Amino acid sequence: MAPRKSKHLLSLLARLQPFTAADPTRLSLCYVCVEETRAWATDGHRALILRRRDGDDGLAEGCYLDGVRAAAPGPTMPQIDAVIPPAETPVRFTLGAPLIRDLRELVAALRPKVQATVRFGKTGTVLLIGDRKFAVVLDPTPSSKIVVNARYLIDALDALSSSGSLDVKFGDPCGPIRMDWIGNTAIVMPLCA
Repeated sequence: MAPRKSKHLLSLLARLQPFTAADPTRLSLCYVCVEETRAWATDGHRALILRRRDGDDGLAEGCYLDGVRAAAPGPTMPQIDAVIPPAETPVRFTLGAPLIRDLRELVAALRPKVQATVRFGKTGTVLLIGDRKFAVVLDPTPSSKIVVNARYLIDALDALSSSGSLDVKFGDPCGPIRMDWIGNTAIVMPLCA
């Protein structure tokens, strides 16, 4: 008889699955990696790293594809620690709860194939929609300059299940940005010209 999967296990894999790649030519990015103290997934543009609870998920270490553990030795996974900005990375700005709510509503209203980016810059927070560069100024407060895919940002915020404001950390505007919430970390790669 197969062991029953706990609700935490199902939640853990379900929360990480959207961060895996769908492209079978990038096979190592299609897996969820489960380690002793954390589980993570990346599609190369974003990553989610979740803290594991103390053995209560019944999940063996390894790589999982669609909820099934790969046979040992499994795929060679990317070196995720090489791209995670350190926890001490400076906080460049804080996303307030009203701004997060506005971003979620606007991105949810867009058609699936419409590209949307969020620009945090000298003129404040702006959502750029589509090829016409239609801009919605969400927050006129000046901030550090960085541009990210709006859907990836919303996916990261949703996966962290943050309620309230969230600090955004990065060093180089073309380097990965880091967001932390209760021991979990989301990474989103910025769009650089």
